[in-house]
Amino acid sequence: MHEDMALKEQALLEVLRGKIREGNLTLGDLEGAVREMERSLLELLDLLDRSRFFLEGQDQARVQELQMRLGRVAYGVLFDQIRRLAWKLRGKEPGLRKDVYKSGYRLINLARAGRRDEVAYLLTRIFLAQEQVLPHELVRIFSPAVPDDIFRACVYAFVGILGGKTSEDSDKKEGGEA
Repeated sequence: MHEDMALKEQALLEVLRGKIREGNLTLGDLEGAVREMERSLLELLDLLDRSRFFLEGQDQARVQELQMRLGRVAYGVLFDQIRRLAWKLRGKEPGLRKDVYKSGYRLINLARAGRRDEVAYLLTRIFLAQEQVLPHELVRIFSPAVPDDIFRACVYAFVGILGGKTSEDSDKKEGGEA
């Protein structure tokens, strides 16, 4: 399996090298490659988390070391994905934005207290009320493998970006024109 992953990664890099040699590399090519690498990195982290059910003793301890090593990079990627998701939804989903704003203080207080199950419940309820599926980026932060500080940071960023009011919102509330 390790060889398969390495081959896939090498193939992706070789495509990019070829495009550079031919002079037709685009920003879209680079963005796609980064997305693919991020996806693979987070998927590997998920697999490490699942492996704890099959391993015992020393092997479990070693898997935890690997999770921590990979996590330094992967959790930064996860945080960035949460931020991008929040900005994307902020621009496209006014109903969702309003519901997250209404529940914002409760969400951040639950996150601060480490009550992942209640944060998951509340976010799931918000998305279902808007007839939407909870995005996989958000589902990932509820994994027990995600450290508490990363979990809190992701929730704070998501709520702060998506649920935050703009100066335009304040003007409307005060009766001003936007």
